[in-house]
Amino acid sequence: MAGTPKKPQVIKLDFFVDKELYDNFVRTCVKTQYSPKVVIERMMRKYLDGQVQI
Repeated sequence: MAGTPKKPQVIKLDFFVDKELYDNFVRTCVKTQYSPKVVIERMMRKYLDGQVQI
């Protein structure tokens, strides 16, 4: 019997950020119609690929 495909695993991030910075980030995401989760995931991928440097 074939098994059902696995769901993508998710993890909850718990960290502190500046409230003003967070509010501006969410406001910008709403304007561009992106989910903050999607933006953060893409930034993480680009960082791991070496395209984004801090």
